[in-house]
Amino acid sequence: MEDQTIGYFPAALFNNLDGASKVGWGGRTITPAGTPSPAMGSGQFPDNVFDHACYFRQVSYRDKFLHDTKPESNLVEEFNNAPKCYGVDHHDTSDKKLFGYNVHVGGPGGAC
Repeated sequence: MEDQTIGYFPAALFNNLDGASKVGWGGRTITPAGTPSPAMGSGQFPDNVFDHACYFRQVSYRDKFLHDTKPESNLVEEFNNAPKCYGVDHHDTSDKKLFGYNVHVGGPGGAC
């Protein structure tokens, strides 16, 4: 997937929009009510070790000048509605070429 844009939506698809105030990345599981939630990713909580949980690396968005821009850590908001079952974490690593800004998600699921 090197050098391929994922999740790109051309402006021509939208009318009367002038930009976005927020963008998001993450994971999601869905299960029928009353049943245990499935594992997310490898089933492990994020722990800062890349091969333990699901991760997105080199996360960026396109600004109004179409420049790839990484999120500013101090502006990132984490949302987790099932912390007993799943985790989320984000980092801006010193290894900019390989990992850069990255987001980790995962967990064992269960009775959330």
